[in-house]
Amino acid sequence: MSPVKDTEIAWLAGLLDGEGSFALGRQFQKDRATYVPNVRVDMTHAETIDRVFDLLGRLSIRGHRFRYERKNPNHRGAEIVSVSRLADVNRLCTLLLPYLVTKRLNAEVLIAFTAERLAKPHRRNLAEDGTFLGTYTGAEVGYYD
Repeated sequence: MSPVKDTEIAWLAGLLDGEGSFALGRQFQKDRATYVPNVRVDMTHAETIDRVFDLLGRLSIRGHRFRYERKNPNHRGAEIVSVSRLADVNRLCTLLLPYLVTKRLNAEVLIAFTAERLAKPHRRNLAEDGTFLGTYTGAEVGYYD
C-alpha cells in the first residue's frame, strides 16, 4: 500500500467539497432519536468512486460502497461511498479540513460532534469495574495499525 500524498487528500477534499455531503442524520430507535454523522459521495462514474474507496482504505478509514439503481431505466445507477463510523468521520474531516471551502463549516460541525461522542464513556472504553478508560478511537483494536 503506497503512502497517501497531500495532493491526493486535496483531490478528495475538492471532490467531496463539490460533489459530496457532510451530514448529521437523525435516526429513530424505539422512543428516541439518535444522530449519525455521515460523509458520502454519489456518482455515476465508477472509476472515480474506485479511486475514492482506494484512497479511504490507504488512509485506514472504513467506508461502505454500494450501488443504487435508478427506477427509471433511462437514468444511470449511482455508485456511492459512505463513511459513518464516529472515529472514521472524525479522522476524515480532520484530514480534509485544510482543503475544504464550501463545506468547511459542515466538516467542523462533524468534527466537534464526533469528538464529543468519542469522549463519552461507552461500553468499548469502560473497564470491567465501570471506570472510564479514555476515548475510543479504533486504535485500541489495531484498526489503524
